[in-house]
Amino acid sequence: MVKDGLRGSGIGESLLNFLEGYLKKEKNSKFLLSSSMTDATKAQKWHIRRGFEECGFITSINENNVGEVFFRKNL
Repeated sequence: MVKDGLRGSGIGESLLNFLEGYLKKEKNSKFLLSSSMTDATKAQKWHIRRGFEECGFITSINENNVGEVFFRKNL
């Protein structure tokens, strides 16, 4: 997670690119998993734009009965 004041600056994308490159080079991983709360629509759109696909959902797992959306990206 990128700190609120730094979101939108490209840090998250840079971190993801580094991680993907490292995992592909090591050839030990087939996919990445991530998640966001159901009320975090910006985070969900960020995942989709970067090639993640929604792969699961849990209702009312977080505070205030907010659910969690799970994402997967094949490497």
